[in-house]
Amino acid sequence: MKRPVSRASAPKKLIAVRSDLLDQIIEISNREGKTVYGLISEIFEQQIKAHEMNRSLSEIVDAYALFQVARETGAVITQADTL
Repeated sequence: MKRPVSRASAPKKLIAVRSDLLDQIIEISNREGKTVYGLISEIFEQQIKAHEMNRSLSEIVDAYALFQVARETGAVITQADTL
């Protein structure tokens, strides 16, 4: 069984990324008061969770957006057998 590695002591890797995406990540991390490293790690962790759910991040974001629209328009989500 793999032993968990603490985030602080985990080995780090260098990856290439498009500069426009990195610029946006830097902007977001500044707004949220996070480090770029922390934000990117969070993004990777969420991608891994999505993968473990057999879903893509796009599917999850789209479902969340749909849920928000439903909520903002007053929709109530309930079980079908209660209708």
